Amino acid sequence: MDSLLPILRIFLALALAFAVVGLAHMLRKVRSFGKRELFAEANGTEIDGIRYALGAGMMPWAKESARAHPATYVAGVIYHCGIFAAFLILVLSFLQVEPTGSRLLVVLMSLGLIAGLGLLIKRMITPSLSAISVPDDLVANLLVNLYVASGIAYLINVSWLPLFYLVSILLLIYIPIGKIRHCALFFVTRLIFGRYFGRRGVYPAASAKIKA
Repeated sequence: MDSLLPILRIFLALALAFAVVGLAHMLRKVRSFGKRELFAEANGTEIDGIRYALGAGMMPWAKESARAHPATYVAGVIYHCGIFAAFLILVLSFLQVEPTGSRLLVVLMSLGLIAGLGLLIKRMITPSLSAISVPDDLVANLLVNLYVASGIAYLINVSWLPLFYLVSILLLIYIPIGKIRHCALFFVTRLIFGRYFGRRGVYPAASAKIKA
């Protein structure tokens, strides 16, 4: 299997290029709608709105859904931490750098995997969620879970590295095709949100200043 690693690294690089180009294309399409002309006088600054959108606005107490479902919010945070850890392992393995703190990473990724499976089960057994779910929701979750699981397997036994690469290639190809593309579009929407409401000065932090 070790003889396949150079080939898998080539395909991994190609899959990454495909994901980057696909995401860049989508971002270009977003910008193709043009910029709305705003006529109302600004009552705040865009930078303050962006700071809020990417900072305090992402805290659980600033989101109604997070306040109503704190366990789901925490599970989501743990899930994404596990995914980021797996991505770090992927980068280091591609660069042929021995990762440090492997045990801690295994624990973090294992917790992320458990959280991901828990979120999937909740989606499937909760009527209000299953009613609005589509196959992409299932495929994306399972693919990411498999990605994290294969990363754990690689850290435990290096012989699983080819499988980790294969799953990573599939994941990178799927990113611009399925819902995982939110990894890029999420930040775009937060920037748009921050700029618009920051300019109007109506986000919570600004409203508190006005009342004061």
